[in-house]
Amino acid sequence: MQGVNIKRDNVCQEISVNIMGDFRLKFFEKGTKHRYTKGHNVSGYIDSHHIKREGNGGYRGIIIPKHFFLKARNNETPIYEAIEKVLDKEL
Repeated sequence: MQGVNIKRDNVCQEISVNIMGDFRLKFFEKGTKHRYTKGHNVSGYIDSHHIKREGNGGYRGIIIPKHFFLKARNNETPIYEAIEKVLDKEL
């Protein structure tokens, strides 16, 4: 499963699961503020003539939090039961 990191430790017989291992999942779980870009300045040379272009920044919107994992965090009992089943199967 993408975005979920699972680490097994056979010596201690432990397993850790990080449900937001991919940084992009955090944007959709927690949301973002209003996002703006800064203006762009492009400069360079074309045929030995110096060119410069300036532009204004733009509004890129907001990501509204979806709380995909909120139900999982609030109901931990089924999660621990599923982990125990996997551990029993693997170990």
